[in-house]
Amino acid sequence: AGRTVPSRPALKPYNGNPRHLYRFVAQPVPPTEGNVPVDERLEPVLAFERDPANYIQVPSRGTRWHHLVAATRDGFSAGFKDSRGIPLPRGKGVDIAVSAEQRMRALRVMNTLIKALEKRGFRLVQGDHHIEVEMFGVRLPLSVFEATKRANYVPTPKQVAAKSRGEYSYWPPYQYTPSGKLEIRCGDGGAVIKDNASAPIEEQLNQVVVLMARCAIGTLRYREEQERINQIRETRRREAL
Repeated sequence: AGRTVPSRPALKPYNGNPRHLYRFVAQPVPPTEGNVPVDERLEPVLAFERDPANYIQVPSRGTRWHHLVAATRDGFSAGFKDSRGIPLPRGKGVDIAVSAEQRMRALRVMNTLIKALEKRGFRLVQGDHHIEVEMFGVRLPLSVFEATKRANYVPTPKQVAAKSRGEYSYWPPYQYTPSGKLEIRCGDGGAVIKDNASAPIEEQLNQVVVLMARCAIGTLRYREEQERINQIRETRRREAL
């Protein structure tokens, strides 16, 4: 606009702590480079579970129930159900959410798996909601889940008749049909072993142990990497100060 730009005014002399004049901005720390080899803590588990002598087999009869599985079995008498209408056990035992038709099968699978985990030296600990498995100091949730098929709810003739008479009648928007296919879920990352065309979950319990070990080691590696990054950031911060 034709006017002279005034010069920047000088700041008053600062006599305080010089540390207060600098704002530290953390620079990104690059992750560990290169292909990460198989963790040495995982190798013994892989070797053990690949050995045919250590194959985990689910008995078809004459089951000796683990006390936690027996308590879970008895807990189904409470009549609790989830939003899909699938029965749930009372208490904080083993996490099983399957239809009544698949209940005994799920109990046998979890009974065999829990015994195998304890035999391998892994601990069962009480979580906030259900029993968890402790591997390498990492606690992993473990559950058996049955998928369902969702469809629009079809009211019964009695419900339709009640509504036509003007009576209060409520029915949910959807109805769920159990699929008959089970899956074992472990860890918080959605690691799953499912029934498939080649093998049911009963024949994949060794893979479940391996999958859980991988989840635990993955969590450990993540914690260790975060600790490494935090140490670098703290060193930079101190140098800046």
